[in-house]
This record gives sequence, C-alpha cells and structure tokens, in this order.
Amino acid sequence: MSRSICLQFFLLVLYLLLIFIISRLHDLVLWFHNGFSSTEVVDPLLLSVRQLKHLLEVRGVSYTGCVEKHELASLVEASGDVTQGEVVDTSMELSSRGNERLSEYAAKTPSYFTGGPHFYEEVEDTKDSVWLVQVVPSPENKIGIGVGSQQSAEPLLDDYSWRVVCNQLAPFAIRTGIFDCRLDRRLCMNKGWHRPLLLLALPRGWRAKDKVVVRTSTCTRPQAVMEWVREQLAIRLNSVKNLEEAEDEWLRQPHEEMNGMEVRLGRQNCTDGFKEEAKKEGSSDGNLWGRSGEEVRVLLVTHLLHPPLFLAALSIKFTGRIRFGVLVVRKEDRETVKKRLGLNRVPAYLVSTPERTVVYGSRPREHFSVGSMNAFLRTINPETNDAFLLSLALTNALVFLQAFQVSGRPWRHAASCIWALVSHNLWLFTIWLVVLGTSHFPLASLLVSRLKAPARWVAMSDVGSLIRSDWMALLDRPFLLFASLAAYAAIAAVVLLRLKRHQITDVDGSNS
Repeated sequence: MSRSICLQFFLLVLYLLLIFIISRLHDLVLWFHNGFSSTEVVDPLLLSVRQLKHLLEVRGVSYTGCVEKHELASLVEASGDVTQGEVVDTSMELSSRGNERLSEYAAKTPSYFTGGPHFYEEVEDTKDSVWLVQVVPSPENKIGIGVGSQQSAEPLLDDYSWRVVCNQLAPFAIRTGIFDCRLDRRLCMNKGWHRPLLLLALPRGWRAKDKVVVRTSTCTRPQAVMEWVREQLAIRLNSVKNLEEAEDEWLRQPHEEMNGMEVRLGRQNCTDGFKEEAKKEGSSDGNLWGRSGEEVRVLLVTHLLHPPLFLAALSIKFTGRIRFGVLVVRKEDRETVKKRLGLNRVPAYLVSTPERTVVYGSRPREHFSVGSMNAFLRTINPETNDAFLLSLALTNALVFLQAFQVSGRPWRHAASCIWALVSHNLWLFTIWLVVLGTSHFPLASLLVSRLKAPARWVAMSDVGSLIRSDWMALLDRPFLLFASLAAYAAIAAVVLLRLKRHQITDVDGSNS
C-alpha cells in the first residue's frame, strides 16, 4: 500500500515537472517567434483606444472626461506598467467579446433576495466581500401612524443602467443583488427603506470577520454610482503621508521595525510594561503571524490621487491578513522617491514580507487586476481553506493516476477506483481534522510559522512566480489540464505494465 502511494506521488511530481519544462519551452518558442517576452513593458501609446479603456476598466481607474488617446495612455501609465502578456490577454478578451464593451458584456446574474433571512445570510453575515444591493420599495409604504403614502415600486436604476453597473463591478468581485420590499415589508420598515436606494455593504474595521457597515446612495446614473463605490472602497486603503512613514512602517523588516519601536518608546520615557505591550500589539488583529511587524503589506506608490478600484477591492478580501496602503507622490519628487525606495519606476506596487520586499508586476502573469494579484497574495499569505483545497486537488490527482493502473474486469476496475477515491479522501479529512484540532497549541502554531517562512520565500521567488503562472494558465484551460493529466496517466500505466511484464519474464527465466 505504501509502495503504491509513493509510486503515485513520484508520478505526480514527475507530471508537474514535465508541465514546468514544457511551459518554459513554450515561452522560449514564443520568444523566438515574436521577438519579445511576456514581461516586456509596452508603451501605452502603441495600444488602441479600446485596449486602453479596457485596461482602465479592469484596473478600476475612472477615465471620465478623457477624450484624447494620450490622456487615456497617461492614466494607464499612472496606474501601472503594461506588459506584453497583459496586452495579449486583453486582445484575446476583446476579440472574444466582439464589439461589446465591458459595461455591456454579460456578467454574473445578480442575486434576488427572497426575504430578510436570505438578505442577512448573504450580505450581513459575509464578512470578507462587498455587496451592492438595489432596494425596491413596496407600492404601499406607511411612514407614520395613520399616514400612508403611495410610492412607486420602480427601482432606482432601470434595467439597462443596473446591468451596466453590475458588469462594471464584476471584475472586482463585488457582488450585486436586488431586494424587493414586497417580500419582507417589516424589514424595510425597520431599516427605513421607504424609497428606492442603493446599499453598499462592506466590513467596518480592519480586523478579520469584522462587523458589516451599510452605506446608502440615491445616485441614478451608472457613472455616479461607480464614483460613489470608488470613494467608499478607497477609504479602506491606508494613506501614507510621507516617505519616512513608508520606510519605517511599511517597508522595514521585522527586526528593524522592533528596534525602531523601542527607540521611539524610549524617547517617550515609557515604562517597560508599556514596551512589552507595544511589542505585542497586533496579536489580536487577525493576522496569521501574531506580531504586527511580521504581517504582509502592500504599498502603492503612484501619482494618482484616487487609487485603482482593484486594489481597494483586494484590501477588503484580505481584511485582517494584509495591510494595503497608498503613497501619493508629486511628479517633481519622483526621482527622490525612486532613489530612497530603490525603485526603477513610479508607479510601483511593493509587497513587503518578513523575508523580503518585491515589486509586483515585473514577472509573468503579474497583471494589475483582481484575479492576478489575488492569486499572488494567496500564495504568499494563504488561508487554511487554500491549503485544504490544494491538498484536496493533489490527493484526487493521485487517485486519478491510480485509476489508470488498475487492471481486470470492469466491475473490479470500478470497485477499485471507488475504494481508492473514498479511502484517500477519508484519510485526507482525518489528517485535516487532527491539524485543525491541534492548531491552537503553541507548539503547532510555532511549527506552522516556521513552515510558512520558507514557503513564502519560494512563492515570492522567480521560480515560484513561474509555477504560479503555469498553474493560472492551466486553470484558465481546464480541458487542457484534464486531457494532459489523462494522457500522462495512460502513458505511465503502459510503461509500468511493460516494466512489470519484463520483470516477470526475467524472474521466470532465472528460475528455469
């Protein structure tokens, strides 16, 4: 049994290694054919107006009032460099959509709440996402005792405007819904929803699983709604006042930050007890490291007065796990900022961890969008659920490989596959139950923190970025993933069968 599992594990590692090698050969062929790499920076002025607008929409940068192409190009450049890989992805997406704009392209259908319990379950109990809900009041709504008022049951936004807003918010993982007060009039009365309005629900504080706060708006134009959403989400980003604050609180390594904290406390004549309390701050802020000096931080250095919406959306998704900040610099101070922070260009997205600080966007598939940066941040600061899903995928890949190596009649093959599937997943769930049950012990927490450091170092390395890029490419093409794994499993099964037959022949020959 253990020999079989070790063999399947070896075959799975060999498959992943082959995928990595084939991907590098593919990149090399494309480089010879096209004459450029996917990480090469492109001048935004070389792009079409449609491509520029698409990049701004995906990044969440408003281009209202910009008419000329050079104005759009300046906005794109101020929000981040454009690479050849991003241009290729943009061209493919635009070609698949035809002549439709992002605001007119079909997005996920908004949720229709069936009542108060459904609304509370989806909106107010979801602590790590943003909801935009359109409230449709009931035709008869009593505002006071004995005073009734007939109000229109029409929503604030018509169907077309609402679809435009939903599609513009879709790239930022902002969920949308419609609540009809006729389904739960008591809830609307208690909340004071007597007229058509929009609700924006988002976490209140910066701790994980914090309470949800609801903002309201009566904007009737899609453009005004988007500006309102940008303003509300931009509040989630920490504003870095100057370079000194960026160096001391955002880009300094843990041991340097702790020494700086002790110096500041000493200057203030603080007691030793207060020093200890200051060193322990952040232990209950929901981050995975316990100390505030060891958390992951993302700092945007830019000329834009309003940060891109995709960064604000990510700050909510990683609430309590990663700090997000924005340092706005003037163009005349650009050279000073580049020299002080060691940057090649501004704007720059700096990701700082206890091990190192890297500039996001300079490696394959590091695009300035929610999907790309979300994948990057989840690899360097994963949740328990991310580790569980990865282990579940690897375990079932082992079962898939083993299914091709079972010989015999169909019923025997089916029974063996079902037994392997059930037994492997039961063992996986048992191991995870043990891990979760012992995770609160100090020794287990220390072990996890020690394992996280090398894993995060690998994830932020060049090899880690290539592995992440290959994995994202396979997830974009699931059919290719399953087809390649099936072909590899079939070839491996044939090779193992022939080796087994040769081994049996050799044994019979030696015995005779």
